[in-house]
Amino acid sequence: MATIDPPDTGLQQLPLIDFMIGGVSSLTKQRNRKVEKALAKLRQIHDELNLQLYAHPTQRPVINSPANAADLFRPFIGFLDHEELWFACL
Repeated sequence: MATIDPPDTGLQQLPLIDFMIGGVSSLTKQRNRKVEKALAKLRQIHDELNLQLYAHPTQRPVINSPANAADLFRPFIGFLDHEELWFACL
């Protein structure tokens, strides 16, 4: 059985080395710091949202249909550049 190779586009993946800031390890550390900052912001937003939801239980969103669920999740996942699976425990 023959294998099919991807077409040669002339593009090659370049190594992730930035010689101006010290090489791969420095670049990796820089990216890790950015990821940690983003995760810290996400955790903070998560905690603030939970505080608001539990502080005013009568103002919680009501899900009676798939359209209600879509309206609830759309601001969070509507503009992502990749697919994610979110679920709501009803």
